[in-house]
Amino acid sequence: MDLPAETSTGLRGIAVGDRVNVFTEVVIGKDATAIDCVAREAVVVRIPLPAPGKDSSLAAPASRGAYVIAVTPEEVRRVAEGTVRGKKFSISLLPAGGGQ
Repeated sequence: MDLPAETSTGLRGIAVGDRVNVFTEVVIGKDATAIDCVAREAVVVRIPLPAPGKDSSLAAPASRGAYVIAVTPEEVRRVAEGTVRGKKFSISLLPAGGGQ
């Protein structure tokens, strides 16, 4: 699944194959929302790349573009719902070997 282009714009050091948790705002009742983890240990399939000729080091400004992640069939609906509703997403990099 593609995450919106502004997802984790300041995040550095994520590479293809890394595992991440994905958070967004979800509806929990009438006129009530909360931030929840909508995908756990999702695999990063594609990351935003810097424009040609730009600094690609970890200290460089973050480039814009979409993160593409692989999620379970059960998580597809939750991630897609946030995308359709125009919610912002945040991702957190998990340590090597996974984690909570």
